[in-house]
Amino acid sequence: MTTRHHALGPLLEGLEAAFLRQEFNGPLRDEVTGTFRALDHSRPAGGAVPAWIEACDHLQPALKLAAAAGGDARVISDAFKRIAPELAWGRRKNSAEAGAAFHDGHANAIVIGPEGLEMRDDIWLGVSLIEPGIQYPMHRHPPEELYIVMSDGEWYREGDGWFRPGPGGIVHNPGGHIHSMRAGDTPLLAFWLLWKEGGVSL
Repeated sequence: MTTRHHALGPLLEGLEAAFLRQEFNGPLRDEVTGTFRALDHSRPAGGAVPAWIEACDHLQPALKLAAAAGGDARVISDAFKRIAPELAWGRRKNSAEAGAAFHDGHANAIVIGPEGLEMRDDIWLGVSLIEPGIQYPMHRHPPEELYIVMSDGEWYREGDGWFRPGPGGIVHNPGGHIHSMRAGDTPLLAFWLLWKEGGVSL
């Protein structure tokens, strides 16, 4: 039996409770439920080699904001504190093409998936951190995606424009839809979940 990281279980429990508290439509709720049932079963350790980049200096302020918001955001942030230092934090692929401000002003890490604490190719769980005043580039990918928002910020989704979900809010990006997010006066922190039958590919 594979031994799971001691803090990963509480993090997944908090994320599952937060996601399933939402009023998703039938098919999406079934997919989310099935995704977390799959995550109940631990996998072999991934290739996570702890790494910290400059933008990660905004993580502690973001976690404090999440804790202060209470509810799901606080539960998730408390569990994540014990995992964050063990993740391979880095930048989005080809991020320099979006300019120096974005390249230096964001950090991503995979929790479950390639270079994560557990290796999977069908489900990826990750986290994104953006410095104040920075926008994540508009992008799209085939897998469906769910975010849970830990701190304030604005989000863009094709067909809906910009909106503000607030701490504890959920953002659903259907596969192939253009989306983005941007931080205001405080850092933006969010967890994201990607799933796709046959494996995730970005």
